Amino acid sequence: MDKVVDWVIVRVIHLTLLVFSRWTAVSVWTQMFDELLNVRSCSELPDLLSYRKQLATIVQERVTVGQLNSYANQLRRQLCN
Repeated sequence: MDKVVDWVIVRVIHLTLLVFSRWTAVSVWTQMFDELLNVRSCSELPDLLSYRKQLATIVQERVTVGQLNSYANQLRRQLCN
C-alpha cells in the first residue's frame, strides 16, 4: 500500500507542477505569500478561503478533463495491482 501512496503523492505533485508553473498567476502567488509571511496579528489572519477559491479557479481553467481521467485510470490500475 505504501507504493500506492507514494505513487499518488508523485502524481499530485506532477499535476500541481503542470497547473502551477513558476509564473502561473504570479499576482495571486505574490499576494498570498506576502500576506502569509507578514501576518500582522493572531486576530488578523489571512483569508485562506479566498486564496483557495482563486487557486481552484486556476486549476479548473488549466487542467483538462482528459488529464484528470488519465490520472484516475492510472490510480485505479495501481490500486488493483
